[in-house]
Order: sequence, then structure tokens, then C-alpha cells
Amino acid sequence: MSGEPCPCGHTIVVAAADAALLLPLACGLTTAAIARQLGLKESQVRDGIKRLRAVLGAQRIPQLVDLAIRWQLIDPDVVAPIRSGRPSRDLKSAERGALANAAAGSSAEASAEDLGISIGQVHKVLAAARDILLARATAHAVALGHRLHLLPTTHPHLAAHESADLTAEAGAA
Repeated sequence: MSGEPCPCGHTIVVAAADAALLLPLACGLTTAAIARQLGLKESQVRDGIKRLRAVLGAQRIPQLVDLAIRWQLIDPDVVAPIRSGRPSRDLKSAERGALANAAAGSSAEASAEDLGISIGQVHKVLAAARDILLARATAHAVALGHRLHLLPTTHPHLAAHESADLTAEAGAA
């Protein structure tokens, strides 16, 4: 399975067996639940997730889900909340920030520093975001955040290309 090609022509290619893990991860399932669902051993699921993280360059599972969506390996519109209904309210700025940081692969420590709050507050804010979005896990909240257009959908390489373009322009000047 391959993702949407990058403006530079770069494409992500993921083995079909590993790609099958992406949607359950985006739905917030645990490795044990994914193993049961796909008829695999839990160690096979963990190994597949490691391979996916390496191929997509993800530090954490929420970032893996974010990148898979942005590479168009999975469609966030097929990821449903844990129960029917709409979010009870809009996310507050700290909740959006913590969710965006999780999607970017930030640790709780880095997110706390970025948001100017404690690590404990980051955990509380992410829990609130999960509750509002009706998500079972942070990776699920990331997928729902994409579904609700709360997170950027730009191609993962866009920032690198813009940065390279700026460097090339600076070098030409």
C-alpha cells in the first residue's frame, strides 16, 4: 500500500499486513484487541507497529496515526467516536494544543513546556480532549481531530519542502 505522493515525488510504501494495523490503531484499539481482531499474536502487532513507526518516522502511536492520515493511508472519515453523538463542546485552546502536540509526536514533557503547563496538566487536558471527542485513546482523538478538521491535513513533507525552498532561495541570494 502506498500513500499520496509528495510534491518531490517521494512516496511512502507500507506492507499490506502492516497497513491493516493502521485503522484499528486510529480507532484507539490496544495491541491485544488488534491481535484478536486480525487473528495475530500480540508480538506480531507490536512488530508491525515498530515497522510502521520506522517507515513513517513516528515517535509515538498518535503521531503514527496523524502521519498515516496525512499520507492518505487511512481515511479519518471512517473512524467513528466510541458512541454516537457530537462533541459536547469545542476544544479549548490548551486541549487543541495538547492534541496537536500529541499528533506531532511530542512527549508529555515537551508538550508541557510548549503549552506552559505542568506534565500532570497535559495529561488532564488530553483526557478532557479525549472525553469531548468521544475517543478511547489519544491516537483515536487524533483521528477524530482530523475528521473534525481540528488538525492540519497538509502533506507531512510540506514543511521540509518549504524549508528547503527557503534555504535554496537564501543560497541563491
